[in-house]
Amino acid sequence: MCGPALPLIAAGVMAAGQLVGGVMAMKQGAYEAKVARANSKLEGERAANEITRGMEERRSLSRKYSQIEGQQRAAMAANGIDAEFGSGADLLGDTAMLYREDMGLALDNNAAAVRGIDISASNYRQQAVAAKQRGGAAMIGAGFGAASTILGGIGDYKKAKAGAA
Repeated sequence: MCGPALPLIAAGVMAAGQLVGGVMAMKQGAYEAKVARANSKLEGERAANEITRGMEERRSLSRKYSQIEGQQRAAMAANGIDAEFGSGADLLGDTAMLYREDMGLALDNNAAAVRGIDISASNYRQQAVAAKQRGGAAMIGAGFGAASTILGGIGDYKKAKAGAA
């Protein structure tokens, strides 16, 4: 009697293994999604820090420019040069132009850095979604595989039973 039932037992064991594998894949997907969401959150914090760093850099540039302009005005005043006319005004104008260029470059660099971090955070969010979907798909696949294995085992059982009869 055990002979014909062997395909059913084997099918049951194989189906259980497939289901366990599906559950493990689903849990792995959930874990990967959790890690990716945590990484996305960390990238968000990094973006906020980068914005702050950029503001501090621009504030420092402003202070540096103000200091340079003050030194230039003081030097011109000490030498009797009119800072509002001629070469004095040209010097201050050139310094202001360089300041605007440096400030623009700092803004652009900071914006590019933040944009890169935002893209990274978005990629992590998409990885979380994909990992969750992979886990769910693996579980569904395992369910179908287990059902197919059981049906195959039933077929083998019927064949074995018919052969024994």
